Amino acid sequence: MSELSITRYFPFMRVKITGQTVHSDIADSAMIRMAPDLRYRPLCHHCHTPAGTVHSNGHSRFIRDLNMAKAQVWLQVEYRKVWCDNCDGARVEHLSFVNASKRVTDRMKNEENLSEKQQYHLQDVLELNSTLNALYVLKDHLKLVYYYSDRQKVKDILDNWCEMAGQIEHPSVTAFIKRLRFFEYGILNHADYPIGTSRLEGANNKIKVVNDQFGSPTWSHRLALQIARIIDANGQGTYHATAEGYCTWYELASYFLEKMDCSQTHHDCWYKRESLMHNHTD
Repeated sequence: MSELSITRYFPFMRVKITGQTVHSDIADSAMIRMAPDLRYRPLCHHCHTPAGTVHSNGHSRFIRDLNMAKAQVWLQVEYRKVWCDNCDGARVEHLSFVNASKRVTDRMKNEENLSEKQQYHLQDVLELNSTLNALYVLKDHLKLVYYYSDRQKVKDILDNWCEMAGQIEHPSVTAFIKRLRFFEYGILNHADYPIGTSRLEGANNKIKVVNDQFGSPTWSHRLALQIARIIDANGQGTYHATAEGYCTWYELASYFLEKMDCSQTHHDCWYKRESLMHNHTD
């Protein structure tokens, strides 16, 4: 497993990470969802003794944690209430990384107030954070290779990026640098021939339209006239209004493509047959 795994960033006991959401479009923030690790017997938060039984499940709270690179980190922690025989009552489950009355993790305390173990974990996280910050900057810098049409300029940017990334000295980063160097010829060619496959894919795309479903295509203007007549006549109840005539969806698509003088390739298919084939495949 990579040393940059998100699990190492959250070395909390008796909980496990169940999901994560990054909100980079609104604000640089990340939501990490956590749940109790059922391999461990819950502890009473008041006396720290193993609980006799679980009183209730499904409680949750939002806790602020240290930033991850430039993103604010919030923990959505699911916890339980337990029945403590020693306290003779229902108590909140003990979480090793946060006080039951606080809304920030213990490692956001002033460093002088941390225990020796907490200080060790904090230094470990800060080292990871430094690496993540560098990777965020490198990620944005790498995009520059596709902004220029000068081959030598692109090569200089790529060489400079690989030199900066090599200073991180992480196996995953080293492997990525080797991968970039392997595709260097193609990356540099993009500066001379900045083309993609989008036009080719659009030309080769075929429209599939069902040819065994019939309907009466109705122009919205004609429908509006019909509705106006019903209103003028003080009509009551439910009405079904369509234009005259009928056709299949394939015939309708063919008509529009012809009128638009479009060379788009299309072919007909059969809804019932497609449905039977799909059901048979499932």
